[in-house]
Amino acid sequence: VVGTYKQERGNANCATCPAHSDSPEGSSIVTDCTCNAGSSGPNGGSCTECVKGTYTTGGGNANCESCLAHSDSPVGSSAGTACICNQGYSGVNGGACAPCPSGTFKATHGSSSCVVCPSHSDSLSARNDISDCTCNPGFSGPNGGTCTQCITGKYKASGGNANCESCPANSDSPVGSLAVTACKCNPGSSGADGGSCIQCVVGTYKQERGNANCATCPAHSDSPEGSSIVTDCTCNAGSSGPNGGSCTEC
Repeated sequence: VVGTYKQERGNANCATCPAHSDSPEGSSIVTDCTCNAGSSGPNGGSCTECVKGTYTTGGGNANCESCLAHSDSPVGSSAGTACICNQGYSGVNGGACAPCPSGTFKATHGSSSCVVCPSHSDSLSARNDISDCTCNPGFSGPNGGTCTQCITGKYKASGGNANCESCPANSDSPVGSLAVTACKCNPGSSGADGGSCIQCVVGTYKQERGNANCATCPAHSDSPEGSSIVTDCTCNAGSSGPNGGSCTEC
C-alpha cells in the first residue's frame, strides 16, 4: 500500500517508510520513499521537517526554501503561501512583504493592511504596535493614545509623550504651538520671540504682542511699569490733556 515498500521476495510484510516520507503503491525499494511536502532529506532516508521560515512544496529530496524577506512560516510548511508577512509589514501570503509606511503600524502577522495611527500622531515605517504612534509636535498624550493640542501659552517642539511646556513669563502662544518661538511677548512687555519678556519701564507702553520695543509716552505724561495701551500714559502734575494724548503745561 501507499507509504510502504518490500525489497525482497517472499512472505515478509511490507515495511513502513521512514517518518515524514511516503511511497507509491507497490514500492519495491526503500528509496521509493520520498520526503513529504514540508520535509527534506534523501530518498529512503531520514526526513526532517522544514524549519521555521522555510517550506518545500513537493515530495523528494529537494531542500527547503526560505520565505521571502520579512515573512515567516511555521515548522513543516508545505507551501509558499505558508509564508506570511511579519508584524510591521503587509502583503499577500507567499508574496513580497512591504513595510508599513510612516504614520501606520501592523500588530499582526499575515496579509492584513497596515493601520493608520490615531489623529495627530505619527510613526516610523515598519512599526508593529500602536504604541509606536507618538504625538506630533504641538500635541501631547500617551504613545498610541489620544493626542491633544497644546493649549494657549504652551508649546511642544518634539514628537512623543512629553507634556507641553509653558511659555516664558509675560509671553503667550496660540493653541497647538510647536516651537518656543511661537511664544511672543504680551502687550506691556518686550523681548525676542521665545525669550525673556521684560515689562515696559515707567513712561513707556506696548500695545501689541511680539518683539517690538516699548514706545515712549507723549511729552509731559507718564505711565506705570508694564503699561499695555497708550491711554495708560497720563499727564504729569502741572500738565493737562486726555489720557494718551497731548499734555499741555498749565
